Amino acid sequence: MNNFIIVIFNNFIKISPLIILIISGYILKKISKIDEKYVHTNSWLIFHIFLPILVFEKISKFNIKVFINYNIIIISLFTVFIILVFGIIFLRILKFNENQKGVFLQGIIRSNVAILGITIAFSFYGDKAIIAGGIIIALLVPVYNIISVIALSDKITTENLKQALTNIITNPLILSIILGLINSYFKFKFPDMISNTITLFSQLTIPLALIGIGAFFKFSKLKEYFFYLNVVMIFKIILNPLIAFFIIYFFIKDFNVFNKVTILLLGAPTAISSFIMTNAYKRDSLFASYIVVYTTICYMFFSPILVSILNFF
Repeated sequence: MNNFIIVIFNNFIKISPLIILIISGYILKKISKIDEKYVHTNSWLIFHIFLPILVFEKISKFNIKVFINYNIIIISLFTVFIILVFGIIFLRILKFNENQKGVFLQGIIRSNVAILGITIAFSFYGDKAIIAGGIIIALLVPVYNIISVIALSDKITTENLKQALTNIITNPLILSIILGLINSYFKFKFPDMISNTITLFSQLTIPLALIGIGAFFKFSKLKEYFFYLNVVMIFKIILNPLIAFFIIYFFIKDFNVFNKVTILLLGAPTAISSFIMTNAYKRDSLFASYIVVYTTICYMFFSPILVSILNFF
């Protein structure tokens, strides 16, 4: 037992710099050194430039055969499907209003794999976390978008589905994954100036992303949603990785690094993009923002425990 606590403590120490960066973002926003405009600009830069460059760089370094990992695909799709079924059942049990139902479903499914999930997993598992993250992003971003549109819409229209498809096709992360795979296969050699610039851009991603997440945090009316937030947290942070764990334990029977990373990433907190979509569909955006904040805080403390448990397999 003592050894297990020591392992948890050591794993917590590994991600403590990430927590400090998030807290720094919150403090900087609180003392008005950064504002809402910065938060939105920073999010845009990370999603459209820095993170795609980081993903491209890491995927380019791996053999393309590593990227074809059927276990990650099976684990991810089945986990999302099972969580979605449980979520629909819980919608009938809990008394959500009409503006909260879609927000709840999106909140328990849509993971922040791209920014926080990969960042945490990278701290524990290195570059293989980027590869597993890339597979999950390419696989689940289309699934997330379609589920979100259906969950948040009053009715499903051709226009809604076209918009979801457009978002998938033009997603910078999916494009960077495709370009990374092409580069991984052909092994293009870039001039040092370009190669070094790519490295510098990719190094900006994690600190800027974490500061941006901290600046996004708001706590003014958290108590009003506290019960529902805990329900979402249990689904997102605990049930997602637990289901993925059982799929691996009973069916795949192989706890290699990629599968462990997949468990960790599927339990990642709710993506900030869920708040953006909720706003666009005029649903309960305050609930959506608190889901992002609360699941992120819980994940920062739960992820070292999860990694410590996975070390036994």
